[in-house]
Amino acid sequence: MLTDGTGLAPNRQYFLATRDFVASQPALLTALLQEVAATDNWAEAHPDETVALLTPSLKLPVSVVRTAVGRLAYGVSPMTLEAVADQQRIADTFFALHLIPVPVSIREALWAPPS
Repeated sequence: MLTDGTGLAPNRQYFLATRDFVASQPALLTALLQEVAATDNWAEAHPDETVALLTPSLKLPVSVVRTAVGRLAYGVSPMTLEAVADQQRIADTFFALHLIPVPVSIREALWAPPS
């Protein structure tokens, strides 16, 4: 049986980094997120060019990449309270099922750009 997370967990994408890297490189992380936002803006405004750029490296048919590009949610933003709550429910479930060895606090793991 094939299934997906529809109705169980929203489809979101995250950037992950080690605590040491985050603590030592906040300016680099801020610059990286600004560049990702600029790239996302370009890709959203140029879907055909995005498909052409991605298809060779993904080694998938153009039609598949076009469908995926059309479904993407573009943009970069900090996690919302709703996203934190969703991720906490998932982390709690993973712990209860013994998929992770210790409880995780999503709120404690978040990074916010310096103000």
